[in-house]
Amino acid sequence: MPQTYFQEFTRDDGTKITVEYIATGGSPAHFAGRYEDSTPAEAPEIEIVKAWRKCGDEDDVTLTDAEIQKFGDWIAEHHEGDDGSDDYFD
Repeated sequence: MPQTYFQEFTRDDGTKITVEYIATGGSPAHFAGRYEDSTPAEAPEIEIVKAWRKCGDEDDVTLTDAEIQKFGDWIAEHHEGDDGSDDYFD
């Protein structure tokens, strides 16, 4: 089963929600000495699994298509996976 991640957002009406999502694929940019040897970053594919209110009742909410697009785009741009890169010096 793929790992899920969580991100908090505020809807346009001010409601605070938590989004559970799966991020697959994607890769960081690789810069080499020559331009031809460099590769651009690729954003991960995002699947929003579920969303719920943060106000204590934690009822599931249905996201609009626009919210799915907006939140998914934000997550794809800001997602930091668990690739172990921050453990390099441990």
